[in-house]
Amino acid sequence: MVRTARTVALAPVPRPWLVDALGALTDLAESTVAKDGRVLLPDGRQVPELRPAEGPGELLTEP
Repeated sequence: MVRTARTVALAPVPRPWLVDALGALTDLAESTVAKDGRVLLPDGRQVPELRPAEGPGELLTEP
């Protein structure tokens, strides 16, 4: 059995940076659509290796 040990230094993320990053991710997620079994970004590019979910929880739809 192999055993490794690492030390990782963590620093807090400034709140304004976190709020901006989460806002950008939310905007991207809300503007992403599913079409013909593909997930498309707002600029029309397909997200590789990602397929839309099926069932009652599906949130990705063509606007």
